[in-house]
Amino acid sequence: MFREHEQRRHGREHPVHPVDVIAVRRDERAPGGETTALRLLWLLPAQLSCHAVRVEPDRVRLRFDVDASAAREAVRRALADTALRGWAQE
Repeated sequence: MFREHEQRRHGREHPVHPVDVIAVRRDERAPGGETTALRLLWLLPAQLSCHAVRVEPDRVRLRFDVDASAAREAVRRALADTALRGWAQE
């Protein structure tokens, strides 16, 4: 119900379905998934509805309740931070 209210408030007539974005470790020297998940969540814009769905040593799956392109762009920008060097969007 809250999501429907937010969609109406922001002028969206069609519901936004959850979208998963996955980050994978490309460099074994990069920090593991747990550290990366926390850093990603910290670096994402506060207005994005997001949570970590699954965290593995070499893979982090995040679920967003926004448009897929907005979610991918937000993760792309976060992964550009030097603290996340060695990780890339799948």
